[in-house]
Amino acid sequence: MHWPIPLPATEEPFPLLPNGDRHFLDESEWGYCDTWKAMEELVYQGKCKAIGVSNMSIPYLKFLLGRARIPPAVNQVVV
Repeated sequence: MHWPIPLPATEEPFPLLPNGDRHFLDESEWGYCDTWKAMEELVYQGKCKAIGVSNMSIPYLKFLLGRARIPPAVNQVVV
């Protein structure tokens, strides 16, 4: 999971609001922990062997670790 920026489910890669602004979901609508839980299900279903994150800061990673059943296999960071 790359740096978590929640977007609404649409056909557009970067959805726009009617005023032309980019639309990001509020964490109350969908959060990166929800995405992680969906990814964990892929492991349980045998569709992948490992899941990880990318460019996640320490506070976000600690928050995720407190809620994850499967810890990230890696935090890929580009420096």
